[in-house]
Amino acid sequence: MLALTGCRALRSGVAVPAEITNSRVFVESRINGSAPLPFLLDTGASESVLNSDRLAELGLRGRPSDSASVEGGTMETTFVPDVTLTIGDIVLAARPVTALPLGGVEAGLGHRVYGILGGELFARRVVTIDYGQRRVLFRSSAPGRLVAIPISIEEATPIATVSIDGTSGRFQIDTGGGMTVVNAPFLAVHPALVPKKTVQTTAGAVIPGASRGGVGRADFLQIGTIHIERPIVNYSQNKSGDRVDVDAGLIGGEVLSRFTVTFDYENARLWLEPNSSFGTAFEFTGSGLSLAAEGPELKVVRVRFVIEESPAAEADIRAGDQIASVDGLARSLEESRRILGDISRTTELVIERHGTRLKKHLVNRRLL
Repeated sequence: MLALTGCRALRSGVAVPAEITNSRVFVESRINGSAPLPFLLDTGASESVLNSDRLAELGLRGRPSDSASVEGGTMETTFVPDVTLTIGDIVLAARPVTALPLGGVEAGLGHRVYGILGGELFARRVVTIDYGQRRVLFRSSAPGRLVAIPISIEEATPIATVSIDGTSGRFQIDTGGGMTVVNAPFLAVHPALVPKKTVQTTAGAVIPGASRGGVGRADFLQIGTIHIERPIVNYSQNKSGDRVDVDAGLIGGEVLSRFTVTFDYENARLWLEPNSSFGTAFEFTGSGLSLAAEGPELKVVRVRFVIEESPAAEADIRAGDQIASVDGLARSLEESRRILGDISRTTELVIERHGTRLKKHLVNRRLL
């Protein structure tokens, strides 16, 4: 883990080390003076929450509260009183905090998640996420050298006007999201946005299996003066969930990680400064495998979903199979996902199915 002692004072603020996993940003926070623990930095979260699956580990107790709306449905919440969170030099003073079961997030990212840092953190400072340098800067003022993109802050989340293939809509700028998503109600009004070629997926981080959509390529996104070519987009089929009927969709980490991103909630401004990844082509999985992590240490990699007519389907890899090795080595979820996502790679897999080990030869190709 990264230690908070690695925080570095700047002339106008503090820099905190960050870990980037599957285009999501992790920084470390202390809970009631605990050791530093990994939290997901999420502009799509209106408020910070704890992981109810890890409360006992932390010696915290909560009581059943209500339910929260998430993509694809709802989930039960827990109320935890008197929680103080410390991130860098910022202290979010003692207050009641909601806890959600975030085991699905951990499974989808293969990373421990003790909580999510949301809107109230971003309201305290100007926050810059430097994906290239893997750090987050908390400052009192915003950079002046770039052209600002106007945003609105609604339910403590940033909303920007984004054009997708020439059709404008209000999109969440969501550091906790992955690929760009266009919501089903917006697509019902603009059905021509769905490309001719899509692949059907079933996935989900918060509620595994709850998120359904056709994944395809848009021609372009336009955010302010920035033109983004050929992004991968999830044309969602979920008709319910948080703000699904309010926003056109969301712009997630797959796009944002190509920039140094600065949020100024107080003055309702956003800056996007391209980094060295900006010109890299967007690619979808080359294997057709959706993977998740299991086990106490999240070391077991299992197939969650197989795309039809993909290399994985042709090799008879099935949902539920455990990935025992990739090219002769046991791999983490992040490593497995990177290798199996490569559109030009040939891979030797060993899978475990019902106690039997099987060898599979996988020849990846571009699916979109």
